[in-house]
Amino acid sequence: MDKHTVSLKAKRLQSAGIVLSLLCAVHCMALPLLLMAGSFAAVSVLSNPWMELGLLPVGFAIAGWVLYKDYRLHSRKMPLLLFMFGVVAGVVGLIFHFHLFIGVGALLVMAAQFANFRVHKVYCAH
Repeated sequence: MDKHTVSLKAKRLQSAGIVLSLLCAVHCMALPLLLMAGSFAAVSVLSNPWMELGLLPVGFAIAGWVLYKDYRLHSRKMPLLLFMFGVVAGVVGLIFHFHLFIGVGALLVMAAQFANFRVHKVYCAH
């Protein structure tokens, strides 16, 4: 496997992590509005704890792997710090079932991935 193929796979994984974080943030921020205005069927699917338990760990795992791998290349701590705060907020929100914390956590993870993308673009020459 050549270097370009590995880099392309890493970029795709990073993109998947960003999309999952965005979906999680939209899910958590839209849920209170849907609870007030949506139908019972739509709300029961969106407020299902299994959806949250499935989305958060997958998004955190992909983002964490990409951020750690890139941190070893450029040694910039800001993306990792944003990620850690996001994970803490997401876990606290999940434990206490407080969607605002989960949404903020997802936004922080997405911001960490975006910051990592910018740092990676500046500091890494591949």
